Amino acid sequence: MTHAAATVGLTFDATDLQQADLQWFFEIKRGLDEVPSVRGKDSIVPALAGRVERNRKNDVLSIVLEGFVRGDPTLTDVDD
Repeated sequence: MTHAAATVGLTFDATDLQQADLQWFFEIKRGLDEVPSVRGKDSIVPALAGRVERNRKNDVLSIVLEGFVRGDPTLTDVDD
């Protein structure tokens, strides 16, 4: 179950990334409301005033998570 401190619930591969007991807790730090970087470029054509736009393709949208993972306090053996 997602912790009450979470603004937006996150899951990855059906695993909750914001556990209620705070064993691990991650939030989106950057990238959710950003525009992806694009491939392609504009070329300056000497005969025209300005640039000629080319087809641009959305390429990469990096989403950065920030959080922590705590060890289980019931495990006291170093091997665990």
